[in-house]
Amino acid sequence: ARNYGLQFAKGLYIAFVDSDDYVEKDFYELMIKSGKTRQPDLIVGDYNIVFPDGKKKRYRTRVNKPFSWDQYSAVRDFLGGRNIGVNLFDKLFLRATIGNLKFDEEIKIGEDLYFIFQFLTQAKEVYGSFIPGYYYFQREGSAMNSSFTESYFDVITISKRILEWTNNNRPGLLKYAEAMYVHSAYKTLERAYKADDFERYRNDLLPLKIKIKKYKIKDAFECFTIKQFTG
Repeated sequence: ARNYGLQFAKGLYIAFVDSDDYVEKDFYELMIKSGKTRQPDLIVGDYNIVFPDGKKKRYRTRVNKPFSWDQYSAVRDFLGGRNIGVNLFDKLFLRATIGNLKFDEEIKIGEDLYFIFQFLTQAKEVYGSFIPGYYYFQREGSAMNSSFTESYFDVITISKRILEWTNNNRPGLLKYAEAMYVHSAYKTLERAYKADDFERYRNDLLPLKIKIKKYKIKDAFECFTIKQFTG
């Protein structure tokens, strides 16, 4: 559906909104104005998590002022799990920079992350306004809480692609791409264990477990955010 929408979008920027979420009426206007006279390729806002009981919590609690990235630092901070984030819905994408970029329809889990990564490799400037005008509903029984399936290995496929691109184009950021891969491996293992499905997918999961065990703790301290390191 998103690829179909991209074919017909005409605006300067493109936003993505989940059908059961909502945004404040001036959210996108404020985000665009926050970029001032520049036209950054990507504008990063913020969002509020709405829990089933109606309580709300702002996602980026430690960010209190705008920030700008060039392409190198944007890719680095994205891979390192910092303030750019992996969600589509708190961002505005410059349509001209999207160009012919499409969502990979073969990827079922993690396609948003990969789209953002590919977009950043084409971007020259990213601006963080961090305006919290999007409301994301925390859904019970979401994909992250469901039974383990082969689709969860899509994130590993994406991480391998990112490793390959980084090695060929940004070797100075390879350690950050490796950190993302290790984090993806850890989360995949975690979900398999929680679903009590490790033995069922043992041949695919065991190499991930070995990779994590071989990962150096000093690299984790350097590349991971506190949330990723403790998670």
